[in-house]
Amino acid sequence: MTSGGSRLAERFGQLRAEARAAAAAVHDRAQKASEEAAQRLRERDKVTEQRLQELAERREQAKAKKEQDPNANNQWLQRRDTQDETFRFGTAEEAEQPGPARTPPPPPAFAPPREDPPVAPQPEPPAPAARAKHRAPRPADDFDDDDFSNNSWLQ
Repeated sequence: MTSGGSRLAERFGQLRAEARAAAAAVHDRAQKASEEAAQRLRERDKVTEQRLQELAERREQAKAKKEQDPNANNQWLQRRDTQDETFRFGTAEEAEQPGPARTPPPPPAFAPPREDPPVAPQPEPPAPAARAKHRAPRPADDFDDDDFSNNSWLQ
């Protein structure tokens, strides 16, 4: 049994050494991947820092330019030309083709003022009853559901 036990111990030692070597290889690959990720992160941080510095310089230049220009806050002078922002409902090819320069349409020709026919004088409505301060009730046949002016809301 001693020879069988020694072979078993020898095989166990060999398997243990292989497992330790595989674990060390996995650990080394993980360590290498972690270092590469950290390096990429440092490079991104460096690029971001450079970009922030560039933007800060541009902001300072814009601020100095704004202080020098008295019309910098005048939004009317900063407006964009909106002629090109109109809707075009044709095909895309029509939009790409350069056309002749547009000329403004001629002003409309004015027609001479027309004379309205004379208006006939309207007959005066009958005077309200002198004895009643409120309107007289309407006849029952003069009722229209859609005409609310015919309804007497006080009755």
